[in-house]
Amino acid sequence: MLTLETIKNYLRIDFTADDQLITLFMGVAEAYMRGALEQYDLMLKQEHLKAKIEMCQLVIIQDLYENRNQAGYGVKDFGYTIRSMIGQLQFEPVIEEESP
Repeated sequence: MLTLETIKNYLRIDFTADDQLITLFMGVAEAYMRGALEQYDLMLKQEHLKAKIEMCQLVIIQDLYENRNQAGYGVKDFGYTIRSMIGQLQFEPVIEEESP
């Protein structure tokens, strides 16, 4: 799971004024990924998929943060990078856990 410290480092933010906003964006990015990926919870248990999910969440958070003042300017779609990352994750093979 991403931490506030990791996200702030990625965004190159060294102040605390936006911590609450960034925390909100963390929840939005997680909810978005959970909705986009049918096997989200199972994917998080696989390290190579978890890393891809977290990278996508970082890019979503960055997009939300950098465009936070765009409210009221019409519907905004995520860019190619985010859509591409999610598309790839949707087709990743997920190894089902075996029951004992």
